[in-house]
Amino acid sequence: MNDKNPEPKPFHKSIVDFIAEADEDCMVAAAGIIKRTSVPDDHEVIKQAWQQRLLRLGQREVDYGVPAYLDGQQAKAEEKKAAAKQAAAELDLGPS
Repeated sequence: MNDKNPEPKPFHKSIVDFIAEADEDCMVAAAGIIKRTSVPDDHEVIKQAWQQRLLRLGQREVDYGVPAYLDGQQAKAEEKKAAAKQAAAELDLGPS
């Protein structure tokens, strides 16, 4: 792709870029989008960007539930990876 149309990034990477530039209204909108999305990776990176941006905006009291949601998404991702690892191990232990 050219400079006018950069290669698309996965959601969990582009949301960090968006958060860095977001004003208060955009943070509210981003919270709604994040909490409607399955976030597969970079949970801690997103959480850190989220919390830093809120601090810069002077919003110390409200996090819109995003960190807790990301913690839940991270737990689900870890469970999914563990289940896949277990399934692979069971296949390897199967009859020869």
